[in-house]
Amino acid sequence: MPGKVKQKADSQAKAFEEADLALSPDTLLVVTVVGKKGSFGLGGEKTDAVRGKVREHLAKDEPNLSELPTPHLLLAGENAGEVAVEYPSDLPHESKFGGEPVFGTGRIALRLPRTGGEEDADQPPEKQKASFVSMTLSQFRRFASAMEEFGFARPYAPDAPIPRTDDAPVHTGHYTDAPVPELARPDLYLADPKLEAVIAGYRCQSCGLIVSEDGRKKEKLGGANGKGLAKAKCPKCGEKFGHEPLYKLADAKASD
Repeated sequence: MPGKVKQKADSQAKAFEEADLALSPDTLLVVTVVGKKGSFGLGGEKTDAVRGKVREHLAKDEPNLSELPTPHLLLAGENAGEVAVEYPSDLPHESKFGGEPVFGTGRIALRLPRTGGEEDADQPPEKQKASFVSMTLSQFRRFASAMEEFGFARPYAPDAPIPRTDDAPVHTGHYTDAPVPELARPDLYLADPKLEAVIAGYRCQSCGLIVSEDGRKKEKLGGANGKGLAKAKCPKCGEKFGHEPLYKLADAKASD
């Protein structure tokens, strides 16, 4: 990836190659799983076939990683610990992406350490190429767990604003006193097909009053389907209620 990145959401959403990550006590291996294409760039092996070949190669006694049948990046243990969270960040002004989800809304981005390639040796930092890995929340949790298990980082990226568990504060909703959980970083949940997040309620943009989704439906706040919620009058402060949804997991076992 070029050193200069357009700091705009989704600007790099299509500029990627699918890859797998593998960790061992000594290394981090990043393997692309796109098979070689045929004549004129057509055809090519399917992802499952490429993964099968990689697994077969790694299963050999003392496999030579330089002979893997697909492009890859190998980081030694001392470099693997330098894999950093680029997005999301509590310090967006220090991020290469300016706090924007350039790989897609809700996608976490990790920056891989530079390996000192010859092509970048004489280039200034702003023109050097950087490598990134984009993943979902559930994938990140598995990666972070492996990084900690193999001792590359304990804990891994503790300051990154990424929820490591599904624990959520619970509010008491107006009207019915129903509990209203509030997941942190719902954008990360909504972008993860393995974590089904649904609306638990809403918060008034003016006074912070919280209404559960069931309570909203019962009182028809914003209409029967809630389409008018943004302009509806808050039952507490009388100002425009706004549209600030709070989310919960649809199934408590979804993240297992």
